[in-house]
Amino acid sequence: MKFLDKIKKLNMLGNQVYAANSVGEVDSFPSTMTIHISNRCNLRCKMCAEWRRKDETDLSLDIIEKLKDILPFMNSIYVTGGEPLLYPHLDELFMAAKEAGCGLSMVTNGTLLNDENIEKVFTHGLFRLKFSLDAATQSTYSKIRGGKLEKPLQAIEKIAKIKEMNGLDWPIIEVGYVAMKSNIDELGKFIILANKIGVNEIYVSYAVAHFEEMVPESLFFMKEHSDKKMVMAKAIADSCGMRISLPRPFNYQPLAGRSAKSVEETVCKAPWESMFLWANGNVSLCCGNGGDTGNLTDMDFDEMWNCKSRVAARKLVNSKNPPAACRNCVTSKQNPNMIGSLFSSPVTRKMAEELLKEREESESKDRLEEKIPA
Repeated sequence: MKFLDKIKKLNMLGNQVYAANSVGEVDSFPSTMTIHISNRCNLRCKMCAEWRRKDETDLSLDIIEKLKDILPFMNSIYVTGGEPLLYPHLDELFMAAKEAGCGLSMVTNGTLLNDENIEKVFTHGLFRLKFSLDAATQSTYSKIRGGKLEKPLQAIEKIAKIKEMNGLDWPIIEVGYVAMKSNIDELGKFIILANKIGVNEIYVSYAVAHFEEMVPESLFFMKEHSDKKMVMAKAIADSCGMRISLPRPFNYQPLAGRSAKSVEETVCKAPWESMFLWANGNVSLCCGNGGDTGNLTDMDFDEMWNCKSRVAARKLVNSKNPPAACRNCVTSKQNPNMIGSLFSSPVTRKMAEELLKEREESESKDRLEEKIPA
């Protein structure tokens, strides 16, 4: 399509103007879209909700057809799951996005990236491929994810070698590391391993306890140790020349001469620039799951994009009275010292509070006993 770049630039500019003025109903379209194409998965990661869902759901071809009208306006598509390589219509989605000039990114556990699927990565011209690994050793990988760590590691090496042989800069190979009690001590070793096999970037995030079994895994209970490991990780990454993104430390100190930006001052552009599409057609305000804004199964795109709830969110998200989902955002406003940022449900928050109280009482008792002479 002629003038695709100009169409995308004008759309992005429109979104910026609308966001700056908190405009509710807009004539532009999202610049980026995250598509959760399926909740099918071949692994059973302890921190993940996808495999726990009762029904397997795939994004329908009808919805892909609806997306084709607005894809020319969009800059990028980020595909996630479940495990996207289990989605039966992946080629159709990728071809539609590529034809519309959208940059393609996909997150995968990498265990299904055989030679055929690796070839598709290059055929479809994926710009970024993110591997979810979370471990540097097989024992830790088995504990967190199950399966064989060697499979995604071999896939990464193959892709890196194909890039090198063909003089390609893409796909950017990124690995995700969800930091928790079980793997925080392996983070440094993980960086060295990633650098050795051709990884370009590492993205580290804190594990969020969606389930009761994940509460004891939270680094919320070992803040000082976590911060030390993160500092060490940065030093190792710098020595390797590896790009790494680390979460905000628990003992956060702003740079000299700068004040810490409060969460209230954080400007959010998500209601204008992005959307999150689920496999069943439901659309969320953003990747933080900030509220329902319709369903593309029975709505036209424009009807969904300017539905009542999204229009209201646009007007209020950056006000002093944002929607409840935005006030409790754990994405753009995440603060690791706020218990709600690392424990997503009332049940896990209550468990965390009780565990924290028990530990504080135990530490207080230990300090008291140290003061009492024998």
